[in-house]
Amino acid sequence: MKLSSIIVFIAILFIQTINATSFNVGVLYPINKNGNSYIGAESICVVEGLLKEYRNPKLSIKYKVYDTEQNSSTTMKSVMQMVKDKVDLVVGTTYSTTAIVASKVLSKKNIPFIVPTATNPSVTKNSKSTIRACYDDHVQGQKLAKFSIDKKRRNILVLKNLSRPFSSFLADEFLKEIHKSAPSVKTEVYELIDGDMNYQEIVEKIKKNQYDLIFTTLVASKSALLYKSINKEKLTPMILGTDSIGGRKSFFDILGKAHKGLDFFFAAQWDGKLRGPHIREFKTIFKKYCKGYDPTMMAVSAFDILKMALLTLDKLPKKRKLALINEIKKREYIGLRNKLIFTNRNTPDAPIYIKKIIKDTVLSVKSL
Repeated sequence: MKLSSIIVFIAILFIQTINATSFNVGVLYPINKNGNSYIGAESICVVEGLLKEYRNPKLSIKYKVYDTEQNSSTTMKSVMQMVKDKVDLVVGTTYSTTAIVASKVLSKKNIPFIVPTATNPSVTKNSKSTIRACYDDHVQGQKLAKFSIDKKRRNILVLKNLSRPFSSFLADEFLKEIHKSAPSVKTEVYELIDGDMNYQEIVEKIKKNQYDLIFTTLVASKSALLYKSINKEKLTPMILGTDSIGGRKSFFDILGKAHKGLDFFFAAQWDGKLRGPHIREFKTIFKKYCKGYDPTMMAVSAFDILKMALLTLDKLPKKRKLALINEIKKREYIGLRNKLIFTNRNTPDAPIYIKKIIKDTVLSVKSL
């Protein structure tokens, strides 16, 4: 290439850089290791990789990672800092408890907030700027109740953690659908709070009342310990869990070899199959930026929520606030997990997958 051509090329790039619109992304995930789970790390590396590889001469994108530490107080501090930092878009967080806190603050400022996996309806309730990339717990509760009825369960114990909005709402929604669709089915609720989990008491209740289904809305580690306690007593009610189970290695580490003769089904947002036109891009980014991690649902979801925003910004780089989130909702996005169609709602139509634990693996059984 001639020197004159090089100079012209550099000049064009310089002019494009000057004319580029600035755009700040807030990345909201737990930074520190959460027990045996790397939920934040595997999501953050995908988001960072996607932003580092993104090329658009009309946009100058900067980002910063903010910690949730998986608790409400840290999340609140981080979100208030985001507002001070004048972020244009927030992506994350993984759980409903922290997503609700973030959404309330960001919604008041009309800052677009895209949540990957948090299902509690309060995350998007009364918000014009928050959307999620999954179903909500109205849908999850109803469909899991119908699954239980299809399995001909007649005597159900529901475990409900009053300390967790996800658990409380989902338990209530499940019961509502059971009472509506199968009023002859017996139900009982066992209420608890964080730090007050008496597995032996639950086992004794199962022995006494002969429940044929235990619906657990507890987090994965607590549900795993429950399973282990029930199995130790050689009891065989069907256990049905929510999409908080996940089926990670840490879950099976708790279970150990306690699998025989006890059916454990749980809901999932993804069946493990990559779909759509962005598979190659995801695999390239994950290989380059996420060494040592597995391409889990959290990683795939982190990619999807940011990618659909970037695709909109490709077309409309100057859109901000409600105008940006409304444009994102208008567009059909074919993601790695499934197709997302919002039809001007904050929650898309999305399938629920039922999985079953078989020995030390998870098998997808059906979609609801």
